[in-house]
Amino acid sequence: MCSARVVQPTAPSITASINGGANLTAAACYPVTANIPAPATSNVWVTFTASGTLTMGSAGFGNAAPQATTNCSIASGTSSCIGIDQFCSSPGAAGQLSIATSASGYQTSSATVTIAAGN
Repeated sequence: MCSARVVQPTAPSITASINGGANLTAAACYPVTANIPAPATSNVWVTFTASGTLTMGSAGFGNAAPQATTNCSIASGTSSCIGIDQFCSSPGAAGQLSIATSASGYQTSSATVTIAAGN
């Protein structure tokens, strides 16, 4: 009897970019963009989640009271979206945070965001 090995397809990755991957400046806000490798065949709801602790100051999504998450929707036929809230940091902020990007049907990815000391 022959046994066949079933190979499960790998879900495509979803990635995020903030400031083109360059260091961020404290006391500033930046849009966060999600990207998928091919245009979506239906709307894709994306969640960005910031985690970690800065060595100084604070950062998150939104300016008035920063939150740990924000979202956006990649419309059918397109391959990117911009988060509802920008990623903002307080004056004097410094350190690194991780931004996880997730969506149903896609592999979650993580990007490191660095806010350089002295900015």
